[in-house]
Amino acid sequence: MDATVNIGKTIAHDLPAAHAHLQRRAADAGLAVCEALGMEAVNPHYGLTMTLELADALRRASDVDGALDALEQTVVMAEQLASRQSDAARGMPLFDRVSDGFDPANVGEDWVAHKAHQADEMQTLMQRAVAERLADPAWREAAGHDPRYRDLIHRAERLSGK
Repeated sequence: MDATVNIGKTIAHDLPAAHAHLQRRAADAGLAVCEALGMEAVNPHYGLTMTLELADALRRASDVDGALDALEQTVVMAEQLASRQSDAARGMPLFDRVSDGFDPANVGEDWVAHKAHQADEMQTLMQRAVAERLADPAWREAAGHDPRYRDLIHRAERLSGK
């Protein structure tokens, strides 16, 4: 399973500019595998990181419109993740396999609180990463004139608390 997901990330990251359509297909495949296996329950940030990588790959391929579409998808995912409850994974196929590890009766309140803190910290780091990536000079050079880009910058900054 890890090999399949990593193949999608590797292809989306390393192909030459002439293969932007393959970059999209590789990202779509990685996202489809993630969704089909219910992996969002284990790593809710996978889709966000995949679309962010796709956006960068498309920008490097000079497909600014496609890159901005992928950035929009990334920011929407970040906004959705920011509004989710910490127990949003319940009912997902993979979460059901690890849920005993989150039951305070089995592991203790301190451990559960520690894991909740880690999840919150990861969320904060992902929000900052999206804002920092959007602020990259390469993005300003490629899309700084586009009002969609400026809107995405503002939305990402709001998420990250900047």
